[in-house]
Amino acid sequence: MQVGKVSIKVLHTPGHTLESTTYLLRDEQGKDYAIFSGDTLFLGEVGRPDLAQKVAYLTQEKLASMLYDSLRTKIMTLPDEVIVYPGHGAGSAWWKT
Repeated sequence: MQVGKVSIKVLHTPGHTLESTTYLLRDEQGKDYAIFSGDTLFLGEVGRPDLAQKVAYLTQEKLASMLYDSLRTKIMTLPDEVIVYPGHGAGSAWWKT
């Protein structure tokens, strides 16, 4: 998707949930610049695969395997200079004061 002179590529990164998505921002030259990881990555942690088990066939182990694949094949293959913008810090933000 083009947004002005930059583009955004949608990366399906299941693991925390089946629908987890990471957005890859590419600069004007098409170079990978940053990712907005949502709940796939947190500050110092990854999304928990045990919180979204609402489908009978979907175990925490299957989600953990999906998360591992998402990290290894979609996020960790990006260049080291790509800036990472995680969804939030570790843990749930709603209870912190």
